[in-house]
Amino acid sequence: MADNLQPLQEDDPRLFQMGDAYAFATYPVCGVVFTDEGAVAIDGPMAPATGRQWREFIETRVPVKFHILCEHHEDHTACCSVLGADTLVSSEITAFELARCASGSTDDMRQTLRGWGRNRFFSEELVEDYEVRRPDMTYAERLSFTLGGKDFVVVEAPGHTRGSSIVHALDDRVAFVADAVFPGTCAPPAQSCDPWAWFRTLGMLEALDVDWYVPGHGDPFDRSELDSTRKGLHTLVDSVRDWKRQGWSRERVMAEGDCFDRSLRKPYRGADDVPPGLKLIAPKIQAESLGAVYDYLDEHPAGSHRRHVDAEANYNEIFDQCSA
Repeated sequence: MADNLQPLQEDDPRLFQMGDAYAFATYPVCGVVFTDEGAVAIDGPMAPATGRQWREFIETRVPVKFHILCEHHEDHTACCSVLGADTLVSSEITAFELARCASGSTDDMRQTLRGWGRNRFFSEELVEDYEVRRPDMTYAERLSFTLGGKDFVVVEAPGHTRGSSIVHALDDRVAFVADAVFPGTCAPPAQSCDPWAWFRTLGMLEALDVDWYVPGHGDPFDRSELDSTRKGLHTLVDSVRDWKRQGWSRERVMAEGDCFDRSLRKPYRGADDVPPGLKLIAPKIQAESLGAVYDYLDEHPAGSHRRHVDAEANYNEIFDQCSA
């Protein structure tokens, strides 16, 4: 089907227009803001065929000047080389983490795209030609710029990952928040998380003067949805805290703990684009999420000098084992 993908049309039900900003509810949800001097793209589709379709949709108007990468997980980074932006931007931490996961290796990313990342738009030809791309520019804490008379603020917003970014398009009153928010009250995936920073990030998001928030896996929403995300995060942290108080080891929490009721996750228009193989690695992601939170419970929420890094998990191997 990927070889016959038609140009993305304005009336595609997965497209949301918010002034000069658009959200494309595929896997993952991505965004773009059009200006007179070029486009600012935020993340992008995981499937190269859909990424090429998204790029063509943007370039029928203006070139992609900046591409903001919001985190290092493979579903968000696969698009980096496909969108062809003049400048690819990420936080310093995200750029560091890229080198430690499949996103940092062309061979590993090709395996991911053929494995758990394979969706209904799979194209072997595009995967065979696929190459990873690293950020051209990194920032720490905050980056502000103006393009085509529009102001943008990119903010380091640790939570779902320690190097996560959100993009605030001030003039269009939209915040692209990636996986800082999972709509619904389900405990969120948190395998790369800083839970204490995540609570602070949600407070910052609540303070933004915007009409729309665009998440990484859900339809755009207004401020009222942020409270449900906070509840889901409390479910995750409080569950792990309770198990730890009962004397459970980290290994037991990861093996037996379960607080991920996906029925509480809100459906979204791009659900058909989610790779079926994601279900095979989801148990590992959930276990790692519990382990990550367990580690932070030894630290005060005000902060610690300890540096956390992702667990050494190879999702390609896990997918191969589960699909054999």
